[in-house]
Amino acid sequence: MSLREYWLNTINQEANPQFIKHCLILGWIVFIGSLAVDLAFANKYFWFQRSGAVLCMLAIAAEFRLNQIDRDALKKDWDSRINDEKAIDTPMFTETDHDKNMKLIAHVSIAVGTVIWAYGDLLV
Repeated sequence: MSLREYWLNTINQEANPQFIKHCLILGWIVFIGSLAVDLAFANKYFWFQRSGAVLCMLAIAAEFRLNQIDRDALKKDWDSRINDEKAIDTPMFTETDHDKNMKLIAHVSIAVGTVIWAYGDLLV
C-alpha cells in the first residue's frame, strides 16, 4: 500500500478514537523531543519552533476527528428520535467526560503549538 492510499483510507474511514489519541500523543512526543534536542545541542535548525507547527497540525487532525464523532452520534440520535414514537422520552446525545477531556487537550495543544510556532526561537 502506498503512502497516498494509506492517507486516503485514513481520511475516509469512520472516526476512530484511537486515531485521536495517537495524533495528540505523537504531537506532544515531537514537542518534548525537539525541546530536549534544542536544549542539549546548539543548532541552527530550530527544531523546537518547528515542533509547534507539527503539534498544531496533529491537534487539528484530532479536532477534525472529534467533530466527526460528534456529528455521527448526533445523526444517529436524531434518526432514532424520528423513528421512535416516544421521541420526547428518549434522551439526547450527551458528551462523556472522556470526550470533553480529549477536546480540552486538543484545544490546549493547538494553543501551545501556535505559541511555540510563533515564539519558539525566543523561548529556548
